[in-house]
Amino acid sequence: MKRTAAWLATGALLVSGLAITSAAPAAAVSDVEVSATDVKVRGDKCGKTHIEAWGDWGGEEYGNSVEIDVYDARGNWAGGDYVSDDRDGYVSKRIRLCGAYDRPGRYTVKVAVDSWDEDGDTSAKGRTKFTFTVKKIHKKKAKIQTKKRKIKRGPYRWAVPATLRRAGHPYRGAEAWVQVKLYGSWWDVDYGYTNKRGRFGWMFKPSRYTWRYVFKGDSKTKRATSKPFRTKGSGRGAGLEAPRQAPESFSPELFGEYVAPAAP
Repeated sequence: MKRTAAWLATGALLVSGLAITSAAPAAAVSDVEVSATDVKVRGDKCGKTHIEAWGDWGGEEYGNSVEIDVYDARGNWAGGDYVSDDRDGYVSKRIRLCGAYDRPGRYTVKVAVDSWDEDGDTSAKGRTKFTFTVKKIHKKKAKIQTKKRKIKRGPYRWAVPATLRRAGHPYRGAEAWVQVKLYGSWWDVDYGYTNKRGRFGWMFKPSRYTWRYVFKGDSKTKRATSKPFRTKGSGRGAGLEAPRQAPESFSPELFGEYVAPAAP
């Protein structure tokens, strides 16, 4: 087939052989082949294997059917499809596989083609199979390290710079949040992005709240949370009292002002 060279050039897994049994003197199917691409999924997300089956069943006068089934390394059915009365000798399907319930390993795709004669009986059967790989890519761990320091002058008496690391290396351009704890729950207050060294942070006025930094994770990285910290004041009247109920939105008047330093 002309398609074979193109599949080899693109790195798709190619073709398996042929198995034929025939009950009629002239077999209607004499060639069945199949290809399937490898699949990589991140965490519990999903990916698709591209399955292509072709052979000489196209143009059969009395009809035929093509059945595609995918099995995992343990022999459990993982997906499939069925095409009735295909007449061009070529079927292309994408089967969805997910990290949440499909185990990584070697998968097998089996293709069965049945053709019928003028009496409606099966005149020939074509069977073939092919294996491909399902690989699960695990999310890498992240960690937030903080260092609180006191400032002698100005309204912002506390600076809390932080560094976000992914797999031990600074994570650049990640979205980092500052949260406050109110009545047992954490609330988003503001967010910023890490610099090329993975650094970020805010400056705080004295208050009696408990804060923390959070990286909420992405497709490649797990969630990370810093240790909670406080920015208490000293002396009579220092700090802000907690409100009596959780607010619908946050404002500088509620928490005291906070800003993201240009170079944490």
